[in-house]
This record gives sequence, structure tokens and C-alpha cells, in this order.
Amino acid sequence: PDLAVTDVWVHYRLRPFQYGAVSWSAATPYAAGDIVRFTDGHCYEARIAHSAVTPPTGTHWKQIPVPQILAEYLKLSVASDALREDGQLDKANNEEYRAEGHLIRESDKIGLQIGGMGGRWTARVG
Repeated sequence: PDLAVTDVWVHYRLRPFQYGAVSWSAATPYAAGDIVRFTDGHCYEARIAHSAVTPPTGTHWKQIPVPQILAEYLKLSVASDALREDGQLDKANNEEYRAEGHLIRESDKIGLQIGGMGGRWTARVG
């Protein structure tokens, strides 16, 4: 029988980014895959095992990007927190409401894009 395949369908899921709250320390030995938060506000993943190598050294650390769909939400949330600390509670609540609305809209867009595929995308190869 002819077993030649002319079309191949691939189902895959994007690996979600992981973030950490543990601050980087020169005294800590890091294993490949360890995640730290550095003083520049970014999170980094260790590419290889090492110690005392300051992020963002390219051969030792990889910056973990913030997904674009979260960028506006994060900006509005930080603004809300700053206003709350400053005692401007009405403005803080307004910014928090805007942030949550943005996150809901972005989530809805993704839901519409992937439809009923359970969080997976399909690409035709070939």
C-alpha cells in the first residue's frame, strides 16, 4: 500500500513563561533552570550552573520576557499600587478597574482565537 504522507498536522502548546520572586544573590550557587529576580526588575533563568555571575550576562542568564498581552495590565496595576500607597484610593481603584478590564479583554481575545481547542494551536506543515 502507498504510505506516502502529503499533509502533516502538528498540535502544540506554547510553554508558559515562569517568573520568580527570589532575589539574585552573589553567594548563591545556581543550577541551570533556576529563576531569579534581579535589581533591574527583570526575571532571569540560569542557562548553565554557576555562582556569583551577575545577570544579565548572556552566557549564564536568559531574560524572561513579559508577554505583550500582560504589559498594559502590569503598567496599570503598578500605577494603581503607587496611587494606593500615596493615599489616593479613588484613583487607585479606578486604575485597578482599568487593569482588570484590560486583562479580561486580552483573555477573551485569546479564547476566541483558540476556540474549542482546549488551549492548543494547530499549524499545517507541508
